[in-house]
Amino acid sequence: MPVTSVHCHSVTLSLLQRMKLHRFFIKESFAQNPVHIADAALARQLRSVLRLKAGDRIVLCDGRGQEADATIQVLDAKGAEVSIGTPRRNMNEPSRRVILYCALLKRENFEWVAQKAVETGVAEIVPIITSRTVKQGIKSDRITTIIKEAAEQAGRGVLPSFGQALSLTEAFKAAKTSNHINLFCDLHGKGFGELLSGRANVLPNDPKVGVFIGPEGGWHEDEVAEAFTHDLLVANLGKLTLRAETAAVVASYLAINA
Repeated sequence: MPVTSVHCHSVTLSLLQRMKLHRFFIKESFAQNPVHIADAALARQLRSVLRLKAGDRIVLCDGRGQEADATIQVLDAKGAEVSIGTPRRNMNEPSRRVILYCALLKRENFEWVAQKAVETGVAEIVPIITSRTVKQGIKSDRITTIIKEAAEQAGRGVLPSFGQALSLTEAFKAAKTSNHINLFCDLHGKGFGELLSGRANVLPNDPKVGVFIGPEGGWHEDEVAEAFTHDLLVANLGKLTLRAETAAVVASYLAINA
């Protein structure tokens, strides 16, 4: 067998073995070794749920793109002490930084959006309040937990953020200032992929793309008109009418991969 084939087989096996390890985001720095993790909730998950113990291996992520294999040295109710290998760059993050501006939905629907959008690769989720928004309260702590667990499950290296709820006008202004392109999803717009591909040549290699998704009752016509005044591109996701939560996940995936 050629050396190159042996090497490729070895790398593939190493990646597969690493994928099987449980992954966790931690706040502690990789600068010290061993790393002392003061997180009782994580310790409880390691001990009581996953039944891990001293000597078992996990993957730790710093939430900013660095990760490292780690071996548990001490595990108790208060936290853990782990020895870590050489930190490496996580290579799973999309080149496009997608910010999902999603109207607040019913609790279970919005939580589902947060989970699945993170799995597709969004960098940030910003809840927005529209004229037809019914549910305006949200448990930020629970959404943050869902985002963290979804990012760990998906093998991500950067922990997506969850922004403060904004009015639609506030979201329009923020998006216009910070993003390279903003797509406002509505049935009467141009094709989503067409709009993105048509501007590929003028976008940087790592563009920030905003995606706006309306509430269960759809956008008010005044909101569509306001989107134009803030230079958003009105885009459709096809001829079929999608539920808001479905549209959010489909649009997130297309914004990252189209």
